[in-house]
Amino acid sequence: MSSTHTPLLARLQSEAWRTAAFIVLFTCDAVSRAMLLSVVPLQAYELLGEARTVSLVYFFVAFTGLFTILVIPTVLRGLSRRVATCLALGAQIGSVALLASHSTTGLVCGLILQALAYASMDVMLSLYMLDHIPRRELNLFEPKRMMIAGGSYAISPWIGVALHQNVGEWTTYAVAAMASLTLMAVFLAMQLQTSPSMALNTVTGTNPVRLAGRFISQPRLLLSWILAFGRNGWWLIFFIYIPIYITSVGYSPAVGGALVTIGMLPLILTPQWSKLGRRFGIRNLLSLGYGMAGIGSISAAIAASYDMPQTSIGLFCVAALFACTVDGAGNVPFLRAVRHYDRTAMTSIFMTFRHISPIVFPGIMAFVLSFLPLPFVFVTSGVLTLTMAVFSRFLPRSL
Repeated sequence: MSSTHTPLLARLQSEAWRTAAFIVLFTCDAVSRAMLLSVVPLQAYELLGEARTVSLVYFFVAFTGLFTILVIPTVLRGLSRRVATCLALGAQIGSVALLASHSTTGLVCGLILQALAYASMDVMLSLYMLDHIPRRELNLFEPKRMMIAGGSYAISPWIGVALHQNVGEWTTYAVAAMASLTLMAVFLAMQLQTSPSMALNTVTGTNPVRLAGRFISQPRLLLSWILAFGRNGWWLIFFIYIPIYITSVGYSPAVGGALVTIGMLPLILTPQWSKLGRRFGIRNLLSLGYGMAGIGSISAAIAASYDMPQTSIGLFCVAALFACTVDGAGNVPFLRAVRHYDRTAMTSIFMTFRHISPIVFPGIMAFVLSFLPLPFVFVTSGVLTLTMAVFSRFLPRSL
């Protein structure tokens, strides 16, 4: 076992236990985020009054995440990765406290701090995973990670809304904070180390513009980013605008949370989607998933525009099913393409997809909603995923 493995993992010995330890980290992170996934957009809609204003808030807040993720290589020159991770977790807990204040100021400040924390944790956890999970195991580990995270995202939004509506508004935020505290406790107990080669890489080449240029110059990395960007964009629209749509047609907020949960449930089958990908090819899996998600989204939008909410809800579930098949590949196109000595720098750039999409899509949606009704948001998401289906055909056949 590599010397970079921690004392805890060294004692566990088996690969299964080593994988499980990292799954715990990703699961706690997913629960902390997903508990607030439906509650915060509904809170924003209640405080701000209209979907367009919510879009604008998410648009401007997303710049925080993008700035954070671009300066992480520079930050890691002065801070150890362990300290930076603890600071990010502290910010994550602080954002929950601000959001729990149920005020416009608390909402905006909480979302800004949340974006900072999420951006940092995206990079830190990915780097630790690349450090401690051998490259040959990534194709098997990534579907497991997506499955556990998917289960968390499937159940937690519904639980979050149910607690918020039926028990007390504070309970949802308390559970999210406890998940972050648990993540911190497990992380500290594992005593994860940074491998020497990765530590060396963090002190050179930290100019974001140069890093981005080097990333873009590698076609496989750029393609992996575009596909991840499209996948994240579709789910972002789903998470933000489905609860708003459900509320706008007269259903209770709990129904919106339940629909998000139902849409995420197929992620539990991620290992099965991954098997299909290995059998028929990641390229074919992504083409089918993106294409059918796009058709389902546009069909749901048409039903919504003709005041057929029940039909629209059913079609959203179908679209989500195929969007989940896309997650069967996870970030494997990037993980297989990135060079070992480039991991720290290129991971930082790759993870910008999670923070550029919250800038691009709420901005686009705010523009769309300035002229068109809410269903056209879902037309936009359908066109997006159909475009990603075309891009998927450029992946290597051997992936």
